[in-house]
Amino acid sequence: MNKKNQNAAAEPRENALLGFAYWQKNAAGSRVIRFKWGKIFLLSLLLAAGAWLAASAALYGFLKYAREYESVRFTDMFTLPFRLDEHRKEMGTYHIEKGMRILEEVDGNTAEGFRLLRLGLARNPGHLEARKLCASIFASFNPDKAIQVLERGLHAHGGTEDTEYLNLTIDLMKRLQHEEELLQLAEQLLGAEGTNQAIRKKLVNTKIEIHILHGSYDLAKECIEQHNLGQTLDGFLFLAQIEEAKGEIANQIYYLKQALEAGKESERYAYLIHETSSAYLQLGNTDQALQLAIFLGHHLPFARIHHHNGEREAED
Repeated sequence: MNKKNQNAAAEPRENALLGFAYWQKNAAGSRVIRFKWGKIFLLSLLLAAGAWLAASAALYGFLKYAREYESVRFTDMFTLPFRLDEHRKEMGTYHIEKGMRILEEVDGNTAEGFRLLRLGLARNPGHLEARKLCASIFASFNPDKAIQVLERGLHAHGGTEDTEYLNLTIDLMKRLQHEEELLQLAEQLLGAEGTNQAIRKKLVNTKIEIHILHGSYDLAKECIEQHNLGQTLDGFLFLAQIEEAKGEIANQIYYLKQALEAGKESERYAYLIHETSSAYLQLGNTDQALQLAIFLGHHLPFARIHHHNGEREAED
């Protein structure tokens, strides 16, 4: 190091910019500013951490006290940028639960509760309970929208694995006469291995009912045979419905009698007797109809039948 450099190095430094830089003479004797980059980096790091903490605290306070989100945690807000999807889902659950509470209140603001329910469902679309409630509300004034809400949750959010959810979807589709969509749903779920037996039975029965309603009697019979219902109570009843729809009352009675035999221990036994009695009346066999009606009186508080001469009533 030459003498000039030694003198420059030995010369006292003059701090600048609040100590984050200093003035120094270079080899040519000119004053130049030098930045203390380590100190600047450390300050930037501290400022960023402070801003992060302040923002986390502000967001935590806003959600906990302004929005009354009791389950919020400061650590969740601190790590928010790294868990946005999870936070969105949590906020959806919060809005859903708040909306449900409002809807359960006798004098609650129904419109506000429904708004929160829909807002929560938009953020947490996999919440099946919210979908069921939302669809039930829509069904009262916008049934098609109710079907859309339920259909979106069927495959994308595990609705096919929820028996209650499926029952609601099937029942609403039946009520709104969405037969084609219901047949497609039945085909999909009956072909899937995970569908439970209760839902499979309901889908099969629904499929047969739609075929009968559309006059596709051969398809209905194929479905009965395909699912081994030919010698069951449900199978006999479906076959009786087909014969009734075709106007073949004698054949209808034949299958109803088979159903009576198969359903002796069934809770529907009284219903079977009533249906058989009605079929006999339609055929003009009043005596047989009355015998069944008297027998029915042992199962019900009263039984009423009609025939061509007027009305007769048998009471227990």
